Amino acid sequence: YEGVNYIIADGETGWAVHGTDEPEVVPLKEGLNVIGNRNLNDPRDERCQLASRLLTLQTLDSSVKFLAVASKVFARSPVSPMRPSMVLRSNDRGTVSSTLLALGLKPRDAIYQFASGVPDENRFEDYSPMLRDILSRGLREARAKANA
Repeated sequence: YEGVNYIIADGETGWAVHGTDEPEVVPLKEGLNVIGNRNLNDPRDERCQLASRLLTLQTLDSSVKFLAVASKVFARSPVSPMRPSMVLRSNDRGTVSSTLLALGLKPRDAIYQFASGVPDENRFEDYSPMLRDILSRGLREARAKANA
């Protein structure tokens, strides 16, 4: 079993959970947070540095703009051994998929895109309607429970 990283967040706080042999919970800082194969915002991780640099080159003032740029950044394939890439390929490990997620104040603002393979070879498919349905249903159920 390989490790996994989770991001858990609401409108006020958020955490990265590193699911390794000894799980670790790290709080998210305000603003851009990048997680690669290691730690959150790891200064030793070339992919985190690359993503942070590419995602802050321009003003991304909406989740739609941010995800449009992020999908290109995360699909950046290896060009040469000396040039950093978001996609990892090796004999014993590598990038297996990629997720782009944006949550707004209302369920209708949610965006969920998923590449079901290496993102430089597989398109990000849009699953936003499914996510919006789940969030709307959860909101309705929470309101019904509160009014009961």
